[in-house]
Amino acid sequence: MMQDASSKQLKLSVIVPVYNAEQTLRRCLDSLCAQTYGNFELILVNDGSKDHSLEICNEYAKKDQRICVYTQENAGPSAARNRGLDMASGDYVLFVDSDDYVEANMLQRMADAAAKEDADLVLCSYWDEKGDVLTPHVYARPSGVYDEQGCKELALDFIDDNTKGRIPPYSSLRLVRRSFMEESGLRFTRKVKRGEDYLLWVQVHFQAKRLVLLAEDYLYHYVYTETSITKSYLPNYWPMCLTIFSELNEKLPQTKEVKERIQAMLIQRSLIALHNAALADEAQFKKDCDEILNDKTLKKAARAVGLRRNSKRARIYALLLILGLKGLVIRIFSKER
Repeated sequence: MMQDASSKQLKLSVIVPVYNAEQTLRRCLDSLCAQTYGNFELILVNDGSKDHSLEICNEYAKKDQRICVYTQENAGPSAARNRGLDMASGDYVLFVDSDDYVEANMLQRMADAAAKEDADLVLCSYWDEKGDVLTPHVYARPSGVYDEQGCKELALDFIDDNTKGRIPPYSSLRLVRRSFMEESGLRFTRKVKRGEDYLLWVQVHFQAKRLVLLAEDYLYHYVYTETSITKSYLPNYWPMCLTIFSELNEKLPQTKEVKERIQAMLIQRSLIALHNAALADEAQFKKDCDEILNDKTLKKAARAVGLRRNSKRARIYALLLILGLKGLVIRIFSKER
């Protein structure tokens, strides 16, 4: 019982960036307002929505005094999350996406774990939801408390783990101590528009001293939508990948293993960049492919670790890079168009 008593002393700040989310926002907010844990503030950051999202936010704020609404010109999810962090007053912070929703006991389970173990970070698992089909994401790592050394081991895997049981970089799975974020100075970057979660959380994982993994608690619903931002072409995606690469090389521990894992990550992201290029028109596709496949940093990574790390598919791709078979790679990805 001491566990529950201590957790109720923790105030949580739940931050929801909102942009043109009128179709899903009520479901998200209803799931948060119905939490079994009551000691939290709900910070809604309207990021310049052009639909009725702001009206919905204000409607809910009138009914629930825990809700605060902030509005800004459209600046993207990173800026909205950072605004929420600046406004937060809780002991711990959680981010929720406005097109998703959560289990009724999510805050209770995560607050209990944070209080019992005095954790910097608590992670839960989630449901992949596509239509009426819910699939649990099963972690390869077991539930438990990870001390400083365990945190480092998780952080190493986090750099380049692309396996089925990986711990993904989604912000919404993490309850993080607010003082930890303030003292570290870490924030979501606006330099990249895709991969900003990954860039932040890989740094958080390396700095955390104590972490609780709730591997068997599927508390979040990640809802698949056909209009997802990751399903549309994003201009200048490859330069963003290189930004992530350079930032991690600068900010993570300067060990050989870390460096090699960052190189492996770049190879993985170049494949994502090629998938992204395939969503563009023919001229842009060819331009992006040339930019990616001629990149010296990528070629160096392929020669250094391409045949030793990553999946079988990524190793074959790295071999094609090493052999200079750019045309074959382009033909492979052109079939996705």
